[in-house]
Amino acid sequence: MVYGAARIHFADRRRGVDESRRLAFVTPISPTGRTLDWDAARPVEIMPDQLVKEPPVAAAYLPLSAAAMETAVFTRWARSFDRWLARTQRVELVTKQEPPETVTVGPKRGGVSVELVAIVWKLS
Repeated sequence: MVYGAARIHFADRRRGVDESRRLAFVTPISPTGRTLDWDAARPVEIMPDQLVKEPPVAAAYLPLSAAAMETAVFTRWARSFDRWLARTQRVELVTKQEPPETVTVGPKRGGVSVELVAIVWKLS
């Protein structure tokens, strides 16, 4: 699985919105290891500082595809994660006017900051 974590800043002066969120998601790696489907991602509560860098016990892992080991592939995954977050993350507001309306606000321009994209084996 691939893990992605980011900070997202939502801001809209006119509506009085100024909110930041820290989010993390995991998504499966394709068999070729070249592409990810962030639309298939599921949220997780584990933040980057909670991940361990070394396995708690010695274990054998299945090898990753050659593509998943390339820096350029990770760069592409991080870029697609950034774009996916900008497209999908929203804050819902209910207006004070009568009748009340629900308004959604997306991240402000440049408001998505990817913290980490990494391959993870198990999150618990």
